[in-house]
Amino acid sequence: MLAKLEKNRKRSRDKPQEIIEISRSLLSNWPDSALRIPNFALRSALFAAVGKGHRPHFERANINALGGISIIYTGALLDQDDLEVWEALLHLTLIQGSECQISGYRLLKYLDKTDTGKNRATLEKQLSRMNATALQVRIGEHSYEGSLIHEIYRDHATRNYIIRLNPNLRVLFLADQFTDLDRTIRRNLRGKPLAQWLHGFYATHARPFDLKVETLHKLCGSRAICLADFKRSPINKVIIMTP
Repeated sequence: MLAKLEKNRKRSRDKPQEIIEISRSLLSNWPDSALRIPNFALRSALFAAVGKGHRPHFERANINALGGISIIYTGALLDQDDLEVWEALLHLTLIQGSECQISGYRLLKYLDKTDTGKNRATLEKQLSRMNATALQVRIGEHSYEGSLIHEIYRDHATRNYIIRLNPNLRVLFLADQFTDLDRTIRRNLRGKPLAQWLHGFYATHARPFDLKVETLHKLCGSRAICLADFKRSPINKVIIMTP
């Protein structure tokens, strides 16, 4: 028993150094033209392919995900726009170190959005929504439990933020468990959440394999209750007809 405890202590001491090495390797070849996103976020319904509308709240819900990924989630429904903000924070936090210090203007500019009252209000909601989450993700032998955004400090006079993410999120990038998405393509698909989700999902596979439309329907988190309605989506007609 004592030997096991000592082994666990050593593992805990080694973990911060492991996280530092992960951060260095991630930044060493992260091109500005790419959105680097952990695969679990692209191969699941965590950031759903949904448009505007009611956002239900989940309590320890099992999120549909591709085999090998387990996700238990508490929080409001997240969408593809939330994913873009979270990726931006991942990138900016890795660049700056332990936290992201940035103005609302610069964060919106990074997201290729104009600094308007509407966009600022939307950004505020997105940050608060992802801060109020509880997530359990397991991929193989590695797991993470915590929130998507650890904490947020706002200076309302200057509209500056200090945003902190849990550094242990970086273990979700282990063993190349991430994908670089073309930033331009992703931006051009804005307003088309299903197209964004499909672009991200298939980009995670070096050699995409056939999946039933029923499976894609579950994995993307579509609001379409009836499978027939989901199949009527223009982009799904292309998928269904592709040999």
